Amino acid sequence: MVQTPWTRLAARLIERWKREEAVAVGPDVAKLVEDLGDWLGSHAGQPDLGAQLGEWLVDHRVIEDVFADDDTLEASVLEEAKNANEVVGAPVPDDDDLDDLDDDDDDL
Repeated sequence: MVQTPWTRLAARLIERWKREEAVAVGPDVAKLVEDLGDWLGSHAGQPDLGAQLGEWLVDHRVIEDVFADDDTLEASVLEEAKNANEVVGAPVPDDDDLDDLDDDDDDL
């Protein structure tokens, strides 16, 4: 699995949710980390993040159950993203940052 800021954030979230018993996760955690990382990257900055995330989690085959409400899910994403920023010292990239990187490749 390729490590990206989004997959690292996903891994931290899954560990947190398991520890806090917010989400019951099945055995294929690696698949969930990859899928959640992709989902987070494509939904960064979206309104109603918690509701969208809760719906996505309920529909994901690796998730056995979701016990946290939408507000708790959204707060956990924002807090873990903030913690990652403080640890690394660089912002978690958003779609515009990734687009800028793609544009820089054209100059090569």
